[in-house]
Amino acid sequence: MTRRRIGLSLSVIFILSKTIWLVRARSGVLWYHENMAELKTKKQNSGVDEFLASIPDDGVRQDCRELTDLMRKITGDPGDMWGTSIVGFGEYHYKYASGRENDWFRMGFSPRKQNLTIYIMSGYEDKEDLLAKLGPHSLGKSCLYIKRLADIDMKVLADLLRQAHQTKNYGEA
Repeated sequence: MTRRRIGLSLSVIFILSKTIWLVRARSGVLWYHENMAELKTKKQNSGVDEFLASIPDDGVRQDCRELTDLMRKITGDPGDMWGTSIVGFGEYHYKYASGRENDWFRMGFSPRKQNLTIYIMSGYEDKEDLLAKLGPHSLGKSCLYIKRLADIDMKVLADLLRQAHQTKNYGEA
């Protein structure tokens, strides 16, 4: 944190080009912190197949292998590890209005404790008709939560993933 005295009459916090600024008028101090925190989840060099082999539960491991095969087929991408527990397929670059930029995967999944999380970064807002046919699930903005693949209609899931892969609105923030 760097500190510098200035003569202003207001307090403002803003982010500009990866620098966080705090201007405090009453004390006449300008604080700024360079190099905003980088995203922790990044594309890794570690292998997807090794990660899948390390999943202790046989049923979860088999579900993840099936999802990997399906996403590879739909995207034509072999998949990459993102962080330590997300398998991602495809990639896009996005930029926020604030100027922050990052690369991210288009679709992927992660075996979590409570459920299997399927990520479709274009979101699920326009996919209500398919979701109604899918089977038991819950949703986040870009997250589909299911317990097991056996609980859902795999043809519907494949249709969801195909439709998401054809979406062109990646990178809007």
